[in-house]
Amino acid sequence: MRSRKFVVAAGLVMAAVLLLQNTMAKAGAKGGTSILHWMVTTKMVASGVESGVRGSVNANQNKQGNADNQRLTIAAAGLQSNATYLLVAVTVADTNPVVVADFPTNAKGVGLVKYVYKNNGKGNAGGTSLPVVLNPISDIQGLGIANGSTQTVLSADLTDPDKLQYLVSRSLTNDGIESGAAASLRIKATQKSVQFRLLASGLLATSGYFLAVNDVLDTNVTTDAAGNLSFNALPAGTPDVLDIHTLAILNSSSNSVLSTTLP
Repeated sequence: MRSRKFVVAAGLVMAAVLLLQNTMAKAGAKGGTSILHWMVTTKMVASGVESGVRGSVNANQNKQGNADNQRLTIAAAGLQSNATYLLVAVTVADTNPVVVADFPTNAKGVGLVKYVYKNNGKGNAGGTSLPVVLNPISDIQGLGIANGSTQTVLSADLTDPDKLQYLVSRSLTNDGIESGAAASLRIKATQKSVQFRLLASGLLATSGYFLAVNDVLDTNVTTDAAGNLSFNALPAGTPDVLDIHTLAILNSSSNSVLSTTLP
């Protein structure tokens, strides 16, 4: 009798799991609120051009629905006193270093840059307006501080920070190949771990699909009889989570059915 109850209970649990997956995937079709929480903190690395320099970067973007609040702070010390330095950035859109702005140091060689973006793009008492080239800050890959001779004094790799809090929750875009297809994505990551869940529904039943990461075909899976599929982990060999810029589900003809850009 106990074994029979166990079989029944296991069947109910499995049914509940399948129902939950199907519900989550269908929720993506309804266009639930998109959420992005992105926070990195990292020390800057001295190049050796000037001795005794140090710096840090704190960047934060909280985007939910139509609300988008961003804050970027770069602090440096040990620089030349009463001098002008350049803030340089590398972004997803421009992998060549771009001069963002210049900033002064005080008599003690301390430099501080504070940028703020709220929905209207204006700064407030907590900082000046975020430059267009740095918006969104979650697309910044690297920052540098250069002296008047354009020599890099300090730099920071924001794709490999000392501290990371990263959360993405959103629906994928239907690319028009299969009108009933929908999917929900959730990524939660720190500098030490990554949780990944992608649930899709409305696909062709018992058919093969691919997960493409950064436009590279990877995992091949088959939908169930109801046209559902799930990915519960990123494929082996996938780039670091902050280096993932596109995700897509492709059909057997390599046509993109569902997709999103990250972050």
